Amino acid sequence: MSPGGAHSYRLECNSTARAYRKHFFGKEHMNYYCTGSSIGNLIMSLKHEEAQGQEFLRIMLRAEVQPSPLPSGDNIELQDFKGFRGGLDVSHGQTGSESIYTVFRHREIMFHVSTKLPFTEGDVQQLQRKRHIGNDIVAAVFQEEPTPFVPDVIASNFLHAYVLVQAENPCTDHTTYKGRTRAALLDNLHDELHRQSQAVLGLGQVGEEDKLENGGHGGLLESFKVTMKPRQKAIFSQLCDIFFHHPSLHHPVR
Repeated sequence: MSPGGAHSYRLECNSTARAYRKHFFGKEHMNYYCTGSSIGNLIMSLKHEEAQGQEFLRIMLRAEVQPSPLPSGDNIELQDFKGFRGGLDVSHGQTGSESIYTVFRHREIMFHVSTKLPFTEGDVQQLQRKRHIGNDIVAAVFQEEPTPFVPDVIASNFLHAYVLVQAENPCTDHTTYKGRTRAALLDNLHDELHRQSQAVLGLGQVGEEDKLENGGHGGLLESFKVTMKPRQKAIFSQLCDIFFHHPSLHHPVR
């Protein structure tokens, strides 16, 4: 609500998440996909472009595992803390002595961390934990292994979203994070691309073994390469060799 009484709004935009829409959607391009034995489905989008008299290929590669898009957060002492406290006690220590706090895109964020909130022996309800985590809307759940997660383990009338995160190469300089939602979306995209490809080629529905055997570099891929200049064709061939023939990947699927 603006000072004059009129309604206004502001839309947040993640440019990285909208890269496909910006550079590929509605434009002539090709999508390739394959299934990795260790890193899940991969989707590669490729488009021929020209700018200022120079020709080049724009390539977008999507995978299940991504570098962390959020800051790791800072450990802060709650006593006399002056920033946004998220309902935590900063005077009497009733909600523990420390928590995780950060500023992301000019917004203060205070995390309610279950292991940093007080644990009271003999208290079945664990009210200090329940009153904060149970009244949040989003819960981030970190898992050491891909074990099943049932939201009912957290009794709450307010939690509406659960972000399940599993670390790859934890506690190293190469730590990445895998989320189940992203994996599920890529699985669905992979299946849809395969279904549409089979429809275009007139092959209909095929089994898993046929999918792998029919994969190759002929047909549409070869016709695309014909339009390229020699150097572009060489670069594209190298990328395809990496993408389709990497030791950790199965045979290519068109």
